[in-house]
Amino acid sequence: MPITRRESFRIVGDVQHETFPPWILRYGTKLGLEDIEIAPGDGTLSVSATGQPDLLDAMELGCSLGPIDVSVDEIDRTILNSADS
Repeated sequence: MPITRRESFRIVGDVQHETFPPWILRYGTKLGLEDIEIAPGDGTLSVSATGQPDLLDAMELGCSLGPIDVSVDEIDRTILNSADS
């Protein structure tokens, strides 16, 4: 059975452009991630999602490249929980 877990991503950089949150939601949905939540911060975006570890890795990579109108300096990841599904 595949392992799923919930992780948070703290995305730092020039990430406040209005196109980034919808882009993250579309990309995460295409990857098959679930329960995607996005919250803006001061020069950051906080994103949490649930899925298989390799898909969460793909989410981090996609966000680091992002759309052309954002510039990501770093992404800090935290595992919130892990469970066998």
